[in-house]
Amino acid sequence: MLPSAFPESLRAKIDSFVLVATATSSGGNYLGFSANRVDFKSRMIDIQPLGLIVGSTGASDAAVFLDHGGWKGRSMPPPPAFWNRFLQSGIGDYFLADPPDGLLEGNIEQLAAGHRGAFDALVREIRSREDTGATLNPRRGRTRVSGLLRQGGE
Repeated sequence: MLPSAFPESLRAKIDSFVLVATATSSGGNYLGFSANRVDFKSRMIDIQPLGLIVGSTGASDAAVFLDHGGWKGRSMPPPPAFWNRFLQSGIGDYFLADPPDGLLEGNIEQLAAGHRGAFDALVREIRSREDTGATLNPRRGRTRVSGLLRQGGE
């Protein structure tokens, strides 16, 4: 299930997501939700990630949501059968029944380029924020940070 930080209007466009976790240097974990959002206008699948750090005392109270990033593979055409399945059953079951590369789980090296790029962009943004102690910059390079999301959807 997607975290509640994804607004309902966005959830309605998400077919599925990839959950990615890896250790931080301080003993916590970076946690990323890499959503497969259906872009109806372009007839593409766009990756929209949300990330946070989970430490020994629990999840951080803030998360990074990246929108319209510039990493390789952020937008991709869906497989040929996607639109037929969508017309029959709507959003929410294509990639669950037919996972990318046939994988339901694996290690970070096995991630498709788009999801790996999304996760790497999340980690860079989280580290940058930690290093500077600054609030998130609404526009940094080609990756737009939609905002600082706090638990409870604030």
